Amino acid sequence: MKTIKLFLLSLLCVFVLHFGLTAQNVWINEIHYDNSGTDADEFIEIVLENPGNYTLSNFSIVLYNGNNGASYDTRTLDQYTVGTTVGNFKFYWFNYTAAGASIQNGAPDGLALAYNGTVITGQFLSYEGTLTAVDGPAAGESFFPRHFRDIPF
Repeated sequence: MKTIKLFLLSLLCVFVLHFGLTAQNVWINEIHYDNSGTDADEFIEIVLENPGNYTLSNFSIVLYNGNNGASYDTRTLDQYTVGTTVGNFKFYWFNYTAAGASIQNGAPDGLALAYNGTVITGQFLSYEGTLTAVDGPAAGESFFPRHFRDIPF
C-alpha cells in the first residue's frame, strides 16, 4: 500500500511539472501614474518569465479607483508593447496616456495583475492609501499601500 501511495504522489508531481501547473513568475515591475503638471506618459511595466509558455491574453492588469473601489480599466498583456528580454524574462509595457486613457492619481488608487481571473500573489497594489476592491478579480480584497517612488518627468 505504501508503494502505491508513493507511486501516485510521484505521478502527481510529474503531472504538475509537465503541464505547467506551477505558479507564474510575473510581476508589476514599474508604474508611472502622476506628473507634477499635465499627465503624460503614464505607463505600467510587467515582467514575465518564459512568456512562450503562456497565452498573454490570460494575464490582465486591472486599475482600481480608490474613491469607490470599482475597477475602471482592464488591459490584457497581449495589448502591451513587447520590450526587451533578459535571460528568460520578457518586459512588457503599456502607455495609457498615449492610448487615450490615464492611470488615476488620487489618494488612494490601485492595480492588480491577474492570471485567468485570479489575482497573482503579491500583485495587488495600491498607492497613496488603502482601498478595498468591489469588483473584478480583486473583489472583496483590500489593497495595502506599496511605496512607489514616482519620478517626475
